[in-house]
Amino acid sequence: QYRLLVELNQKRAEGWANMGYVLLATKRVEEADEAVEQSIALNPDYEQAWWNKAAICYQYKDADCMKTVYNQIRRLNPGNPKLQALKQAVAQWQSS
Repeated sequence: QYRLLVELNQKRAEGWANMGYVLLATKRVEEADEAVEQSIALNPDYEQAWWNKAAICYQYKDADCMKTVYNQIRRLNPGNPKLQALKQAVAQWQSS
């Protein structure tokens, strides 16, 4: 049902990001990634889409992806207190 709502309003980044979150919660990581990428393509300044992408990168254990996400979120909202935890995750993966 959620997919239908998003398809009816395909130009809304928020809908795609939310669908990605729902798909990720149901362990459909590849589909979640596609939805989040659509959200980012529609609005690269939508911070929540980048946080969803961080969760996907974490599932893939992809340090390069996490670094990209960290840099995008820092660009959009440098004062976000959650950035420190994301930075630590990136540093941990880069050292392993």
